[in-house]
Amino acid sequence: RWRQNSKELMAKYPSGTTWLQINPAITQLDLNTAEKDWIKQGNTLIVLGIDSPPKDIDFRQDLPSAQGAIRIETSRRLTSDSLPTGMKDINKIVGDAQGNVMASAQLGAGQLIVSTTPHLAANAYQDFRPNYELLARLVTDQQQRIVVDEYLHGYYDVQNSDAADRTSSNGFTYLLSTPWLIVLINTCLVLGVLIWQQNRRFGAVIIPQPPAIDNSMAYIQALGGVLRQARSSDFVVQNIGKAEQLALQQQLGLGSQQLVDRQALLTAWAAHTKLPADDLQQVLQLATDHRRLTETELRQWLRQWQTLRDRSQSSSL
Repeated sequence: RWRQNSKELMAKYPSGTTWLQINPAITQLDLNTAEKDWIKQGNTLIVLGIDSPPKDIDFRQDLPSAQGAIRIETSRRLTSDSLPTGMKDINKIVGDAQGNVMASAQLGAGQLIVSTTPHLAANAYQDFRPNYELLARLVTDQQQRIVVDEYLHGYYDVQNSDAADRTSSNGFTYLLSTPWLIVLINTCLVLGVLIWQQNRRFGAVIIPQPPAIDNSMAYIQALGGVLRQARSSDFVVQNIGKAEQLALQQQLGLGSQQLVDRQALLTAWAAHTKLPADDLQQVLQLATDHRRLTETELRQWLRQWQTLRDRSQSSSL
């Protein structure tokens, strides 16, 4: 079908034509005698997306060109097998030390331009203006009629009988050709499996109730976020240290109305728990140093208070 399309195009435009082909599937370049003769008459054939072996290089590169840096996303490079036999005077358009990505070859009075990537001017490269400028220069250099082969993109001439058959099809005719019994049986089987798997009858939709919002917890979390953002660990240590000391005083029988002297608290701790007061001395000292703790130090300080509470409660039992 592609050969038939190319014969029609060459017959319609025998001379003064630049023919652009974009092969999204990347195909092997294979020109027959008629196509070569068509180029020799002074026409230009541009083929984007021809098969060429990939190399062990970066897939995405920005390569220099006359229009500026070209964004290329392919590791394929042109080889002698990429062009039809007998072609000489290969001119690099875009390439690097590993080979050419795009090149041209003179054939009679015309020329053939090939590229290993079909995506030179795809929509994905809208931010790379040199890509479009390069392709625009290639198709307009010869100041010829420009023809883009849309057959490769799925376009069919509605006057063609095969294409007319395709375009006349619609959803209704497709359904008429479908074996309804098989579709109905498969639908019933799927529905039966779903009902059996759920193992319950269909019922009214139950709308889940939104979870109740704990305003106190929300306030605490919001305040904690603000203090963390402001790195106010000294404020946190001062207030939590006071609350923890009052709670500990109550467990030790010293009252919880106001803070007692530190030495009195240490003495009561040693008498009540029969444990050294070094750990309690350390956490009390951090609460009065008025310095900012790192997040790691703050977490460690809170764990120490938890340990002291547990030891006090164990001693009370």
